[in-house]
Amino acid sequence: LSANAALTVTGSVGGHPAIGHIAIGEYGLASVWRHRTGLADAHAARLPAPVDALLPQPLGGPDKAVFLQTRVPGRPMTELPLTEDRLAECVDRAAAPLWHLHMHGAARATAPDITKLRQTLRTMPERLPDAASDLIGRAVGQALAWLARRPMHGVPVHGDYWPSNILVTDGNGLTGLVDWEWFRPRGLPGYDALYLLVTTLAHSRGEKLARVLRQIWIEAERGTVFRGFHRQIAQRTGLSADDMGCLGLVLWLAVIRRTVIDTRSPGDHWLPAFLAETGPAVDGFLRAREHVPVARAAA
Repeated sequence: LSANAALTVTGSVGGHPAIGHIAIGEYGLASVWRHRTGLADAHAARLPAPVDALLPQPLGGPDKAVFLQTRVPGRPMTELPLTEDRLAECVDRAAAPLWHLHMHGAARATAPDITKLRQTLRTMPERLPDAASDLIGRAVGQALAWLARRPMHGVPVHGDYWPSNILVTDGNGLTGLVDWEWFRPRGLPGYDALYLLVTTLAHSRGEKLARVLRQIWIEAERGTVFRGFHRQIAQRTGLSADDMGCLGLVLWLAVIRRTVIDTRSPGDHWLPAFLAETGPAVDGFLRAREHVPVARAAA
């Protein structure tokens, strides 16, 4: 066991199926707190009925190191045989709740709450090895500049919307959405959908996430499924090609921060390997933006 972890256990509370998150160490306590507050915030956000019906119910816990919630039916989408011929269908079906959330956010017509995002991004370069700080610092600068000048409406964002957290029947019908620890009531449109795309492709094909992330900025590497769903995200959210690239920067930075800073789950080798795989694609996108006038980049 890691010294800093949160265990997930199954059992029953009051005769009802339940799941418990149990903290071990400092980072485990932070994880349990995020699970508790994230699920509470999701319920408080009054999400659309088709999405709200997929949420577990909080059951509390005896102390801050334990959080209990109901166990929703179904099994993780990761357990389904995601064959290439069914991949597009599975992604489309898994994305259905996201479009409900997008319309919910659009109806409220409020801007994304980027205060915390701005704070967490700005501190990233100083908390990572010097070898990574230049590229990450440039990415943070471009992402913040994009957020500052691009008007958008905020949408509820799950924050970790990947196949392991999407519960389905054997026939791929959605039965539940779990692990709301990274929930934001006014997040960026398209964020969850883009994360769903890259994580589903990586899982189904047995590829590293970094290899699929590159395709956000390298169009020539995209396959049919990536191209089709990437286009759908842009159409449903109204994001331009440049917006999609900048949204990819935010996602790329979030993967780094969550993996290296917030949870410290990998060994020392993870970040250099991740940057070796994704760095050239990110650098190419940044160089193109750094030499484009502001008005044109925002168009």
